Amino acid sequence: MKKKASNQDVNSSKPGKLSKLCLSVLAATCVGLSVSNTAQAYCIPAFPQNGDVVTCLPPTNPLAPSFFSAANDLTVNVESGASLGVLLGLGGTALALPGNNITLNNNGVIDPSLLGILTILSTGASIGNTNPSTVNVTNNGIMRGTSGLIGVNLANLTGMALAVQNGIGGVTNFVNNGFINSVPLLGVVLFPADIPVLAATGGGVVHGINTGTIVGRMAFESSGTPGVGHTFVNSGNILGGLSMGVNSVNTFTAVTGSTVAGIGLGVYLPVLGLNLLFAPTGVIDGGFGGNNTLILQNAVNGTGSGTAGVGSAPSGTYINFQHLVVNSGTWNVSGPGSYLDAVLNGGNAVIDTNTSLGIGSITGNGGIIQPAVNGLNVPNPILLAAGGLTALVTQPLLTLSGGITGTGALTKAGAGVLLLTGAATHTGGTNIAEGTLAIGAGGSLPATGLVNLTQPGAILDISAAIGAQVLGNLNGVGGSQVVLGANDLIIAGIGAGIFDGSIGGTGGLIKNGPGSLVLNGINPLTGTTTVNDGLLQLNGSVGGDLLVNAGGRLEGVGTIGGNAIINGTIAPGLGLSIGTLDVLGNLIQNPGSIFEVQVNPLGQSDLIQVAGSAILNGGLVNVMSVNGLPFVMGTYGILTATGGVTGTFAGALPLMPFLNFNLLYGPNSVSLQIARSALPISGVATSPNQSAVGNGLESLPDSSLLKMLILNLPTVESAQQALNSLSGEALASVTSSLITAGQFVENTMLNRLTSPMDYQKDPNRPYGAINFWAQGVGNWGHRDGNYNYARVRVNSGGIFIGADANTDATRFGVFGGYSELKNKVNQRSSTVDVDTYYLGLYGSARMDHWIVRAGGAYGWNDFDSVRHVVFPRVDEYLRADYNGNTAQAFLEAAYALDNSWQLEPFARLSDIDVATDSIHERGGITALNGWAHHQNIAFTTLGARVTPLFVQRDTYNITGHGLLGWNHAYDNLNPYATFAFPEGGGFTVSGNPIARNALAINAGVDVLVPAKSVTLTLNYMGQLADRVQQNGVMGVASWRFN
Repeated sequence: MKKKASNQDVNSSKPGKLSKLCLSVLAATCVGLSVSNTAQAYCIPAFPQNGDVVTCLPPTNPLAPSFFSAANDLTVNVESGASLGVLLGLGGTALALPGNNITLNNNGVIDPSLLGILTILSTGASIGNTNPSTVNVTNNGIMRGTSGLIGVNLANLTGMALAVQNGIGGVTNFVNNGFINSVPLLGVVLFPADIPVLAATGGGVVHGINTGTIVGRMAFESSGTPGVGHTFVNSGNILGGLSMGVNSVNTFTAVTGSTVAGIGLGVYLPVLGLNLLFAPTGVIDGGFGGNNTLILQNAVNGTGSGTAGVGSAPSGTYINFQHLVVNSGTWNVSGPGSYLDAVLNGGNAVIDTNTSLGIGSITGNGGIIQPAVNGLNVPNPILLAAGGLTALVTQPLLTLSGGITGTGALTKAGAGVLLLTGAATHTGGTNIAEGTLAIGAGGSLPATGLVNLTQPGAILDISAAIGAQVLGNLNGVGGSQVVLGANDLIIAGIGAGIFDGSIGGTGGLIKNGPGSLVLNGINPLTGTTTVNDGLLQLNGSVGGDLLVNAGGRLEGVGTIGGNAIINGTIAPGLGLSIGTLDVLGNLIQNPGSIFEVQVNPLGQSDLIQVAGSAILNGGLVNVMSVNGLPFVMGTYGILTATGGVTGTFAGALPLMPFLNFNLLYGPNSVSLQIARSALPISGVATSPNQSAVGNGLESLPDSSLLKMLILNLPTVESAQQALNSLSGEALASVTSSLITAGQFVENTMLNRLTSPMDYQKDPNRPYGAINFWAQGVGNWGHRDGNYNYARVRVNSGGIFIGADANTDATRFGVFGGYSELKNKVNQRSSTVDVDTYYLGLYGSARMDHWIVRAGGAYGWNDFDSVRHVVFPRVDEYLRADYNGNTAQAFLEAAYALDNSWQLEPFARLSDIDVATDSIHERGGITALNGWAHHQNIAFTTLGARVTPLFVQRDTYNITGHGLLGWNHAYDNLNPYATFAFPEGGGFTVSGNPIARNALAINAGVDVLVPAKSVTLTLNYMGQLADRVQQNGVMGVASWRFN
């Protein structure tokens, strides 16, 4: 049972009970006289356990406005409209949470002066203890403390709006989106910004964010974790100061639109017994003896981007920071800085002193530097990272006197002058968008770097530099300028530069290095333009003399204001187009030089026009055709000189087999004559076929494009290649291949006529029974080439079916078939495919030991040819479809010796005739038209056969057979074909012939199965000669119907 309130002792420790005295005088405001030491505001649960969530709700409890709990892992939510305070006259702490791992979310008011102006120093919120834990404080409402008179130090931290204690290893996360301040006690007058309002002690790490307003001083005791410091992000208002702790690695991030200000005594305020120091108002102190970083940007989270938003970072406001980082936004970085280095990752750093960015290096990685006053001289060394650095010079002059290194680009913007008086070696290029980039005494740009003048009015000024300046290359738009003064500009890189602006001064322009430079503008420089190496293309003008040395090349359609002295190459025109180059002085062409002239089929040519004299001391004229088009015979003007021509060139190139390049000299001109040489096309031939093709080409009219292309062949070797490719010899060589194929058809008939079934009697078989058979055959071989015709590879295959009947001494049969033949001539890039359909008759008769065999066949041939004709300027695939026929017959006499080997000497006479219809190729200017032609060859074959019986069984017999013979061909061995090019006369070429003498070999086995009336045959056939080899395999199946 609880005791009644009337019996409650004034010193009771139980919460929520008032003393008798207080109850008796409540109306007289004695609420401020006495309260139990655990009085509770309207927060539930009133006595939380570890891990509970406490919610403080309105209205305020005037009798017990404060809240205390020592529970751990506690979350306290002060809702909107709720308030916590202390009793007047007693003081204390409005919210005391001394447990571990505390989270406070304030959306209401925590204010010890909530019930009136205090006379006793009281604290707003006190959180934590000496243990390391995680403390989270988010203020979206009002937090307030109190303050008495401020002396030279503070006795303790009583009176803070927020006091957090967290041990080493702990983390405190503090976010203020609301309002924090302190009020002085009754009768005390203080500057509001001078009052200490927030303290963090114990050595834990603090991560703070302020988007609201903090009025008063803040101080963090140094982090006790080595290498880990405090962080603070301010995008709101700090009307006071912040000390982040000594000897640490703290980071303060200022966001555009934020403020740091306040009026106060301007002195540090220590706390007795603690390593805590409150910085003066208007000061963010990173911490003495530390390694601290100041970050400037336009976003709370991330790094922000662009230059939107404005902020200020005076050197007197941000002290004890060793590193400056600008990420985004526009920042007035004012006063002399002591930063050891500065990194400009983005945004715009506006400076008003030479050392506003500190005393160490400046790294540009996408940022901007802008002077706020005229005449600044920034001595810092500058390192250009990938993002580079932009100097926005809005004042008349900004000087960078430190060296510039790195891989990024330097960009000059703004109408003022950027003066470089240090050496620059960066590799990312230099861009001038506006105003002037000037090189002063001691200054230089990278010798291998590219300078880009990107806008009209952009100027590169090297007039104040000491001596010549070297660039990698130069780009510039029209309206941009390079001011030389008396200095030379040397272009020494390997890349390509295009400059449309103007180069002026008394100095010269020197082109070194293998790269190229194109000048399209008017360049009034009066010094000498020198080309030592690489290419200078002049499409505008230069004012002085122009010297081309041995390694240099001059092209273009511009004007040379002085003399042109050529020791290297001069080539009027623009690359692959015809053009004229003007020389207002004299042209001097020296020994070893080259005058490169382009001509086109329209009779146009490059030209040099000289207003003075042309002095020719030698050198070569090298003639080229535009875009690789063929040369057209005629006369071309290539040089005129108003002051006259003296001397000659050493000669003209190229040296071609069928064209001569002659130079014709007049008093004021030099002309080029292209004429036919005395060598006929057939004069380069090394074979009869090449000679024949050459004569066919020679018969073409001069207007023929094909003839023109042949006459333009650069070398004898290329001409010989063309004659071989044009010959069409594969269309002739296929005839020999068909004759060889005819011999295999002959073997098919002989295979039937020498079959074992001819002479082995079967008592069960009636005479005159019909035998049916089917045969598959495959052949492969080659005929080697020589100086006149190329090697031929032949592959063929076919199928034949037939029937025959026999008596005791005779056999007669008929057959039909189909074959495919592929004739490849790889050296001529030609293939001819032939499909042939056959019909044939065969028969034999035996009288005692003598046997007579005969047969004939006729084939209908369908040809499909493809030739790839390739030589300079020609690459064509030619096709033709045409017909022909093959007729063949043979007669053989043999004498059979009836012994165990069945030896049979024989003699055979054969005749094969292959006829081809006319040929009309399609596919290009090199297509041929061919006459109808035929080839007839007679053969004799002398040899012997053997037919031994290997195995004889009741169910089957195995008989071997073989042949060895000498095959001799008579006359007409070479296949010929007559062709003509369109508009030309005929010419005859020879194909690859068959062999005159060859060794004929046949070998195989027959398997007879009498009961099934079936015979199976497998046979090899071959012809072997000195340069010819032909092989074939035959498989036959025959069967009989009784």
